[in-house]
Amino acid sequence: MRRLSVLSGALTALVVASLLAPTAPASAAVDLCSRTVVADTAGVLDVARVERAAAGFGDDVVVKVLTYRTTDGTDLYDVVRDARSRCGGWGFRPGGDRSLLVLAVATEDRQLASHYDGAGLQRFERARDHAEVDGMGPSFANGRWTQGMVAGLGIYEKALHRTGGGGHHQGGGAGGGGVPTVVDPAPDGTQPTPAGPVLAVLAALVAVALLAWGLVVLLRRRRATTAARRALAGATDEMAAAWMELDQGREYVDARVASLPDVQDATVLQVRADHRAATAALEQASATYLDLSQAYAVDRLPDLDADGATAGVQPVREATAALTAARAQLDAVEAAVAAFEEVRDRLPARVAELRESARRVGALIDRRQSEGYATGEQDGAPAAAEQGARDAEALGAQLHFGDAARRLAAAADALAAHESWLTGLDDYRAALATDLAALERRAGTLDAAIADARVTVGHLESTYDATCLAGVRERVDAAAAGRARLDDTLAQVRRNASMEVQQFRAARDGLDGAATAADQVAADAAAAGAREAELAALVTALPLDADRLAAEAAGVADRMTANPQAVSFLDPAPEVAGLDATARALGGRARQQRAPLLQ
Repeated sequence: MRRLSVLSGALTALVVASLLAPTAPASAAVDLCSRTVVADTAGVLDVARVERAAAGFGDDVVVKVLTYRTTDGTDLYDVVRDARSRCGGWGFRPGGDRSLLVLAVATEDRQLASHYDGAGLQRFERARDHAEVDGMGPSFANGRWTQGMVAGLGIYEKALHRTGGGGHHQGGGAGGGGVPTVVDPAPDGTQPTPAGPVLAVLAALVAVALLAWGLVVLLRRRRATTAARRALAGATDEMAAAWMELDQGREYVDARVASLPDVQDATVLQVRADHRAATAALEQASATYLDLSQAYAVDRLPDLDADGATAGVQPVREATAALTAARAQLDAVEAAVAAFEEVRDRLPARVAELRESARRVGALIDRRQSEGYATGEQDGAPAAAEQGARDAEALGAQLHFGDAARRLAAAADALAAHESWLTGLDDYRAALATDLAALERRAGTLDAAIADARVTVGHLESTYDATCLAGVRERVDAAAAGRARLDDTLAQVRRNASMEVQQFRAARDGLDGAATAADQVAADAAAAGAREAELAALVTALPLDADRLAAEAAGVADRMTANPQAVSFLDPAPEVAGLDATARALGGRARQQRAPLLQ
């Protein structure tokens, strides 16, 4: 059903106009089922003019124009459908190349309807908005019933002769009720009363302006409503697709979970817990889906306005997201079941792989022992791996396949660590020797750095005030002490890395600690040189900074002297009298032979 709302402003103007023009008299009883084009029950049409307009369709189109004063609360389109049924379609039968076009108006109810069928259906459908909004609606709103019918017929006729298509549609319109009908003076032959001609013209102009504005607003609202309904329909389709996908996979996953062994295996317990959570999410999402699918069913969408359709989009999308999330949870459960089944199927092969690795490590231990390596930490690795294999077999016999897989993984990781150590012994020792030699070479450079630092400290002590050397000598002494400890550390590293001791990991730890200690020694030794550079920069900069500050202080004092009134507003007033002298005194101290520069 298509509805055309006439704005209250236009109807108000129409009331004014109706007070200035007589209403059309009621006609005699009309045979609704007559094969004539017009059944003017309301008595408001120029029948001859409407019939001439309908003649342009030709014999292939059955045209019927109906008018009613009121439908007594019944939707006009339902009245039209009932009339078509009772009157046998006025000779139209579906099929073939013929078409049916019925235009109807209820004058007091402010409703219009377009109904069509047959070969021209799609052509009429594409022209419907133009016919109702631009052709029939404006004239009907002003009581120009004949003019509106002729305009609507003309638009539909042009559409029939220049476009094509198919499909069934129904249309109608509704506006305000209880408004007196106005007859178009030109087409219907009646004349307005002489009283108030200027007022009548003004009322007509106001009505036309308000109607034009109202129709623009109406068309925008109609487009907004159509877009909102389309968005909601698309969202509900996506929601239905998500629910169908979820519902179809549920039974299969439920069956796979039910097939798991009834044991207290950690993996099985986790799968069942995840399945319960997925099922709860699924049921909640499905309940929301069922509620929304009923609230926004296809047959209810035409009843929603733009706001109602827009308000429904977000809840529907959220329900779709919940269904998708539940599906993801269900997929994760299915993947976990598949992983458990793979673990079960591969358990014998993994036990065999562990035993083969244990045999390989045993052979590697023998070879390393023959090379003179001590393998006490690795000697028990093959036996531990064998025990892991036996434990896994026992758990598998009890259907605890997940626990068996974890036991196997732990045994395999431990065995792999032993194998990696035994395999990389030669490379490990070689790296130790390389890093130890490099650190020993660096120790020689540290001796030179400490010697230079001592010379620098002596120079600083003879050149600068004692306050300038705070902390420098202490850091140089710390560097010397660290260097002495470094020799002891390197000697211990070399012993641990020897084949006699074979504490290779301890040697690596000691070597890393020695490298850190060497970095600290180097930093402490460099402290004297850094202080020397800092003091040299201060010797040049501080006297110049003092002169600049003295000049700025004098400038401030001059500005204050030149602007005594402005200074009087400062609270408290700045004390600048002594700044010049203070800056010059600091400059003098900075220029002393042994200046306390850091102070």
